[in-house]
Amino acid sequence: MLRTCRAPGCRAFAASSFAVYFPTRKRNLRRHGAVDQKAITKGHLKPYLKAVRERIAKNWAATIKVRTVLPHSTLFPRVFSDLLRQVS
Repeated sequence: MLRTCRAPGCRAFAASSFAVYFPTRKRNLRRHGAVDQKAITKGHLKPYLKAVRERIAKNWAATIKVRTVLPHSTLFPRVFSDLLRQVS
């Protein structure tokens, strides 16, 4: 006996008599954690990535100065001094 898919709005048959979802929905559940979840593409993330890159570029000098104050900066003083020279 074939069962119908339990996903909301899906009337397709499940993958087998023991399965709960249609194969496509089962794959979405495995990949994304929900049967109705869509994939996130690079195109969706593009505006956010651009905003992050602009923010990093804008605050690059402040970021370097904060990093030199942190305790791990004593381990690599030459690296941080080189970075500061490049920014200045």
